[in-house]
Parts: sequence; structure tokens; C-alpha cells
Amino acid sequence: MKKRFLYILLLLFILSIILFKGIAVDYIGGLNNTLEKVDIDEIDEDIIVEPTTTDISILAVGDIMFHMPQIKAASISEGEYDFSPMFKYVKEYIQDADLALGNYETVTVNDRSYSGFPRFNSPIETIFALKETGFDILSTANNHSLDQGKIGIISTIETINSLGLKHVGTNSDKDTKPLIVEVEGIKIGILSYTFGLNGLDSLLTVEELSYMVNLIDEEKIQLEIQMLKDEDVDIFVSYIHWGHEYQN
Repeated sequence: MKKRFLYILLLLFILSIILFKGIAVDYIGGLNNTLEKVDIDEIDEDIIVEPTTTDISILAVGDIMFHMPQIKAASISEGEYDFSPMFKYVKEYIQDADLALGNYETVTVNDRSYSGFPRFNSPIETIFALKETGFDILSTANNHSLDQGKIGIISTIETINSLGLKHVGTNSDKDTKPLIVEVEGIKIGILSYTFGLNGLDSLLTVEELSYMVNLIDEEKIQLEIQMLKDEDVDIFVSYIHWGHEYQN
């Protein structure tokens, strides 16, 4: 009797395994059939993330300055100048760049006599020519930033802004933040600093000097880099104006 009972239990166990296996096979088979019927076009494209790359070109040039022979050569009539021909051989390269930067190593004050070395003052047409040549940003922190004093800084900034260009390195407002531009969706932070001002520092008050010209200062540079990081910029570009002329 006991042996028959064990046989019955064993038989029930085997039947349960066979039944479970059959159900599992039917379920998986049905699931496969369902998957085969799903139209790939019905999948939400928003959940498919394709890797993308973006290429941009950044062109940067060094000192752009105008000595008196250049100013005289650009004269087309009394009080009128055209500096565009001076850039005709490089214009195509500058215009081809997605972002073109240059160091404007002079200032422009229109109601003062124009001059070259050692204290520059260039016609506003110099900036017209740079705009027409294809420059986007002008760095204005260099040892000639104070050649015409405070008015030179302000007048140069106003002229650059009026032509739709951007500048970096000098400031008329002490709350000015580091420059950020966006090119093809890429955020670029631009910085600019100079080693000195040819001994003309006293043309500004101590407070004005602290913000109107970006002098090379490690603490200030670290602070501005952090400000750019807080804005999640992708690339940093910095102009550093320093060294001895005609020496490597």
C-alpha cells in the first residue's frame, strides 16, 4: 500500500514537470511570435540616441597695430581711411573660420590726432576693416591698452560693440563677466590678459585699474576660469600678452 502511494506521488511529480514544461514552451513561443510582429517603425525614435560629432575651426592671430606709415597709406581723402586692402591676402582664410580672433594692439579715439609708436591712436576705420575681413572677437588687453588713457579704453570698446564685434581683455563695467560665445552648439569661453601697460598704470585710479584692464594675475585668472566652468563651457581660449619684443 505504501509502495503504491509512492508510485502515485512519483507519477504526479513527473506529470507536473511535463505540464510545466509545455506551458513554458507555449509561453516563450507566443512571446517570440509577438516580438516578430512588432514593427520597427513603431519604436519611438526619441529613445534611440545616436552619437554625434561637431567640427569647428578657430583661427587666432597676434598683434594687429597701425604705425603712421600705414595710416597715411590708408588715407583716401581728408579724414577718411580704408584699411581693407591691407588684409586682402588673408581675408579668405579669416572668413573661412567659424570663429576668428585677433589682438587689437592699439586704441581708437576719433577726436584726437592719430599716432603710432609709442602711444598708438588709430582711426575707427581700422575696426571697420577688421569687421569686413571677417574677425569676430578682438582681444584688447595688451601693453598699449592705456595709450590714450581711460577714454581710449572706453572709446575702443564702444566702437567694437557698435560694429557687432565682441571684445575681451578690457572693460568699461566692473561687473563684466568672462566672454562666452556659442559656435555650432559648442560653448567657448574667451579670456585675455596682459603683462603690463608700458608704465601708464597711473592714468587709471586703483579701482579702475582693478577691472578696466585684465592684468596677468593668477588669482584673477583662476576665478574667471571657475566662472566659465560654472557655465559649462566646452572649450577655453586665452590670449596672454607678454614677453620681450623680437625675442623668443
